[in-house]
Amino acid sequence: MATKRRKTVLPNVDTNRIPVQPEVQYTQLFINNKFVDASNGETFETIDPATEKVICEVASGDAEDVDKAVAAAKRAFKI
Repeated sequence: MATKRRKTVLPNVDTNRIPVQPEVQYTQLFINNKFVDASNGETFETIDPATEKVICEVASGDAEDVDKAVAAAKRAFKI
């Protein structure tokens, strides 16, 4: 007996809609209750998957930044 296939129905998509660029407020790391640049100064691009355009550049933390964040969290929670 053959299985009946269902047709996938997609919602109506307005192809004339202009994508809205998201408003980016923060691009730094949040460590010790402050926004800071990555220790190495490096950043990476954040891409909008709908348009494949760059939204912004975000700080790219490394092990040194992780150590700073962990130390700040330990102080905050007195671990």
